[in-house]
Amino acid sequence: MKIGFPRQLLPTLVCQVDAEPLTVHAVVANDSHIIDGTLACSSCAATYPIIDGIAYLLGGQEQLSDVMKTEITSRDAQAHRYNEKLQTRYAKEVPSTLRALGDIVSKKIIEYGSGTGRFTKEIARKADFVLAIDFSLASLEWAQDNLQLDNVG
Repeated sequence: MKIGFPRQLLPTLVCQVDAEPLTVHAVVANDSHIIDGTLACSSCAATYPIIDGIAYLLGGQEQLSDVMKTEITSRDAQAHRYNEKLQTRYAKEVPSTLRALGDIVSKKIIEYGSGTGRFTKEIARKADFVLAIDFSLASLEWAQDNLQLDNVG
């Protein structure tokens, strides 16, 4: 079973239309995580699903440029092999990036472009919560299935 989206990260999410707060209408949840449900904007009534613990905030895909659609398709297709391709760069990139973040103990971190979670895993070891954001759904699914961290949404 999926861990779900941490309830404590819900205040970090806003409507992608008008940046207003979102309220959750959970279908399957427990005290700390949401597995399936809907996020709704109290202002414009836009809705965003949470499916298998992943909040889908990238609506309006039809408005993306052909270049962006191609990039998303390519990233999705490579998600399962992404970490293998970058393993040789791990020692150069990850420690230096973590040092640059500074003290993240007890912090909530938003990680833009999280991909398959190679930084997410390391950040989550110190931070209270990590909101991992990526336009590749396959990458987010891979990260969720392989990291199994209850402090990552």
